[in-house]
Amino acid sequence: MTLHESTRLAHGPGPKLHRPALRADIQALRALAVGLVVLYHFWPNRLAGGFVGVDVFFVISGFLITLQIVKEADETGRIRLGRFWVRRALRLLPAALLVLGATTAATLVFFPKHLWQQTFREIGAATVYIENWVLAADSVNYMASNNTASPVQHFWTLSVEEQFYIAIPIIAALVLLSASWRRNLGALYGIVLVASLAYSVYATETAPSVAYFATTTRAWEFAAGGLLAISGSVAPARARPIAAWTGIALIVYSGIQFTAATPFPGYAAALPVLGTALVIWAHHDAGAFRRSTHLPFVQTAGNISYSIYLWHWPLIVVGGIALGRDLDAVLKLLLLVATFSLAYISTRFLENPIRFRAVRAARPRRIALASICAVMVGILAASAAGWAYVERRVEALGESADAIAIAQADPCFGAGYLVTPRCPEPTVLTPDVDVFQEDDGNRAECWGTVCTLETSGVPTKRVAVVGDSHSNALLPAYDQLPEALGWEIDVFGVGGCYLTSAKINRGNADLEEQCRAWNSTTQQTLLDGGYDAVLVTHFEGFPLHVPAGTDPRSAEIDGQVEAWTPLLDAGISVIAISDNPRFPGSTLECIAQNGLDAAQHCRTPRSEALPEVSSSEAAAQKTDALYLDLSDAYCSVDFCAPVVGGVIVLHDRDHISGSFAASLGPVIVRKLEESAI
Repeated sequence: MTLHESTRLAHGPGPKLHRPALRADIQALRALAVGLVVLYHFWPNRLAGGFVGVDVFFVISGFLITLQIVKEADETGRIRLGRFWVRRALRLLPAALLVLGATTAATLVFFPKHLWQQTFREIGAATVYIENWVLAADSVNYMASNNTASPVQHFWTLSVEEQFYIAIPIIAALVLLSASWRRNLGALYGIVLVASLAYSVYATETAPSVAYFATTTRAWEFAAGGLLAISGSVAPARARPIAAWTGIALIVYSGIQFTAATPFPGYAAALPVLGTALVIWAHHDAGAFRRSTHLPFVQTAGNISYSIYLWHWPLIVVGGIALGRDLDAVLKLLLLVATFSLAYISTRFLENPIRFRAVRAARPRRIALASICAVMVGILAASAAGWAYVERRVEALGESADAIAIAQADPCFGAGYLVTPRCPEPTVLTPDVDVFQEDDGNRAECWGTVCTLETSGVPTKRVAVVGDSHSNALLPAYDQLPEALGWEIDVFGVGGCYLTSAKINRGNADLEEQCRAWNSTTQQTLLDGGYDAVLVTHFEGFPLHVPAGTDPRSAEIDGQVEAWTPLLDAGISVIAISDNPRFPGSTLECIAQNGLDAAQHCRTPRSEALPEVSSSEAAAQKTDALYLDLSDAYCSVDFCAPVVGGVIVLHDRDHISGSFAASLGPVIVRKLEESAI
């Protein structure tokens, strides 16, 4: 976010930079923007559109950075890239690295180890300013979609800005080689604005999760601010108050009226961008607007807005994890006080001394830059060490093959505990609580491509397993079927897609089209492949595109019936396996805190964790398909617990662990034998 661009404008000839008066209107814009973002993060249900503060910062940043470049080109006839980037580094990195260093330490102290890998991965990405692309990649990575919000997730906006701080001066320096450089630079900014806005609208409709984080969908917002700087245009005196107040109104309206359901950035981002541009263009400093923008707390908030933004989100995330509970109103107010206190201290005693002293003298500047580089290396090293620690723990604990061996030898292991009479209480937790999120039964060779599970003898049946990630999470169970039943099994697994004629809603047109194509191709392969049976399962309640007035559950049932019927008509048995139970969002943290005792302390009523009749069961009742109900292997009569028979059931928010999947193997084998398929 642009909480960090200087609003101080250079005066005088040559490279000498002074500390002239601040533009109070821009400082007020910063205060408003950071206020929107902070209130949104603390009370998302009260100010659902506060995320538009990001767009305000982007426009401010584009204006100020371009203004600085244009002024230098006017005064010196050149753009000194090295000097520019050194000044940016000294302005932005000290506070950012302080927050990243503090967050690294807090992660080591307060975070359960199952969150270390993701958190340290994002700390590393934030340190080198690629966090926005990491989040964009995770947004389309089906297996990463359940990631917990990290304490440095907000660095995505800073990453977007840093990428522009690298690109804009280079582009401007190249344009400066032409005779009409100002006009050419303006034309280039205009092209970027139109192209980026058009792409933003398109991407917001087709891939909204990626569009939100992508640099390419936000470039036009920087260009809008840059065009104001290049043109040097200021509103006529009579229009200034109208433009200024209208701009503020547009920003506030966006913050109040927009919600998570608003397609964004897309067309909607034009409202806060236009509002910000109007305020900057107005350059109004009189009357009621002046009195409002010159209020001491407004100017102070604007002055420390960069640090406010840096500190507030880690405090929210770390505070919740350290305290082990949701933040109530009192805790939120205390964290707000802490945010402003830390922001003031870091601005006063770290940012400003480096920003206004080190930049003027060569030796302090070299020392500051060397210190910044050393801290960056230290943070990256700590992140890598934390990541490596978890990797070593995972390797030491072994893979799901160990769990399969235990499940086959111990009838009370995991799911067996609930279906075997007189099992003793477990005394050992599998997997270790530090690394349970790495216990994923899915395998790369079976993900997006067909893999085969072979029997050592002559196959008695040729079977296909078809479904989404919930199906592939059962691979450690399916691994046991070839030897137990003599089956040869082909696994058709793909993210966010299962065997259905219904139109799946992924929030991404390209992914939805891929799913439809996969369904068509897979069904034809099943019909032509000489299969005896097909095992299907999927995430129960997957979002669908349905006509207005249509019940989504009915559409989910009918979609399965229509997809299964051609297989059944061809003499292929369809075996639907029940989905795993759902647990509250805080369950992973509860497991990390309670370990083996999570079986008692983190359980959920069965009626809340499992549907009374699943869509797959209802579809089986409408056809000749067999329904394999595993509910009693997951849950007792009254409760579903995230630890069963000494085994952690989940490895993320809704996928079962590889170890628990392995424990389901004997249960599935027994049910299939009883069904005489």
